[in-house]
Amino acid sequence: MGPTYLCKGIIIVGLILVWFAFFFNSPVAMVSAVAILLLIQWKLLSFQQKTNQFLSGIECHREIPAKYVRVGSSVSVRMSILVSVPGCLQAVLREIVSPGVIIQKGDVEYHVTGKKTEQIEIVYIAVPMVHGTLSFSGLSIRLTDAFFSDDIDLLNDRFSGPVLNVYPTGGYEIGLQSNEYGEQEIERIRAISGQQLHGFRKYMTGDDPKYIDWKMTAKYNDPIIRQYSGLGGTNPLIILDLPERVESGTPASFHTMVRAVSGVIDESWKKYRKTSLVLISGPNVIKTPETGDRVEQSQIVLNTSAYPVTRLQTYYRFQTSGALRKLTREISGSPGVSKEDKEINEYLKNIGSVVSSFQKDPHSVPVFPAEISRLFRIWPHETVIIFSMYSGDMSHIRFLIEQVHQDHGTVQLHVPDNTGDPGFRRTCMNSGADTVKVFS
Repeated sequence: MGPTYLCKGIIIVGLILVWFAFFFNSPVAMVSAVAILLLIQWKLLSFQQKTNQFLSGIECHREIPAKYVRVGSSVSVRMSILVSVPGCLQAVLREIVSPGVIIQKGDVEYHVTGKKTEQIEIVYIAVPMVHGTLSFSGLSIRLTDAFFSDDIDLLNDRFSGPVLNVYPTGGYEIGLQSNEYGEQEIERIRAISGQQLHGFRKYMTGDDPKYIDWKMTAKYNDPIIRQYSGLGGTNPLIILDLPERVESGTPASFHTMVRAVSGVIDESWKKYRKTSLVLISGPNVIKTPETGDRVEQSQIVLNTSAYPVTRLQTYYRFQTSGALRKLTREISGSPGVSKEDKEINEYLKNIGSVVSSFQKDPHSVPVFPAEISRLFRIWPHETVIIFSMYSGDMSHIRFLIEQVHQDHGTVQLHVPDNTGDPGFRRTCMNSGADTVKVFS
């Protein structure tokens, strides 16, 4: 709260009168100064009383057509505000717009003057530009009279809400473009396509019209869509490998990856009426599926948790105990090194001792393998889809692929579009995944 320019001018006049009264011993000036200061004090108490009266009588209610939308969708927001404005008070009501939201149409500000009670309707169209949980925070109010003004933010439950869940834009592409990475195929695809016809069912809101079977629709006079089965009889297990949080910020391809995951979740729900999403970050399990996951639950997890994280555990070049024993034997029995090559022999000896220490160190075996084994046991899937930025050490990804193959499953690895990097190509070829797909 602060004084207006008029109030500041009157206070300055009062101070001048006080100065004049002291230096010229003028009782009239002193009485005038005291009267001015008492007037200011009375106006302050009056303004505070009117402010409390205004705040006690205000009511706010918002309506939105849907609680779940996509990034970039237009959301019509209707606000109903009941205000009672005391005399000589002016009020400016303004919606507090959340960061990441732009106003496409309409005005989020309203001016009220005069002594009256008024029902205000504010309608505007908002466009969320980031995914996550969007909360309508509340109202910002500016109250003004001739002497004082005050800015007040109303953020409690009476003036906030509802909550809008903003999903990432599902990444789909109409056509497929294939590149050959040696013996493995990389497809530019953002959602899984069905492999064979599984059955028919009635059209439901949200289904893709391209799956409508027009012959069946004409026969039963009701929209009928085709259901396709994927690579297996169960819905795929979707694993999102979150990158580590770094000071340089989040790479742009990460948001592309989140959109691609959102598209796969939608496709899984349409085909199997079930989704299973797992969030990991390196050898750290962040989130596992819940029983009977619905598409809304998976998308909410994606909104609230799909961000770079600080990895509590990192196991660089993690190897299983069997692989370490095999490597130790290969190093110790390396042929073709003569006794005269002391430098090479010393190097091999040092490497062998390091590998042996990893093999004997109990801390080199993380909790991650046990968590993944339990995960695959509770939620068995024939197809596992792994999304990863595929940078840095990928030991945990290779371990996941190995575990899926041990359970006789297939793995689809989705990676960024770094096809121009030869090193990246070799790494993809050696990942062990059955199929490598590019999101871009």
